Amino acid sequence: MNQKFREQSRHPLGTPLPVMVYYRNQKSNDVKSVEAMLLDVSEEGLGILVMEQVPLASRCSVELYDDENARYVEGDCCYLTETEYGLRLGVKLDKEARGDVLDYLDSLQTQLK
Repeated sequence: MNQKFREQSRHPLGTPLPVMVYYRNQKSNDVKSVEAMLLDVSEEGLGILVMEQVPLASRCSVELYDDENARYVEGDCCYLTETEYGLRLGVKLDKEARGDVLDYLDSLQTQLK
């Protein structure tokens, strides 16, 4: 994961949103999930707080949801950084998902900083 990706224009959420991160366990090939909080978004990626390790170099699906519906976006796990609150997972979105996240958050009237 290069520094340029991390420095692109990020939009922190006014209030973090709960999300689910699904990834494939490389040893057993089972799909695993972890509850997480979406912290920020950019045109190409997501910044997510997780409380347990998610393997890097794996594909993942992130479920964004509210009380009425859910949206799934796909991407690659790019980096995992330890913070004082937990582990920050960086997800680089597939080209098809780029822009979808910002549109979806806008439809939920989510406040971005």
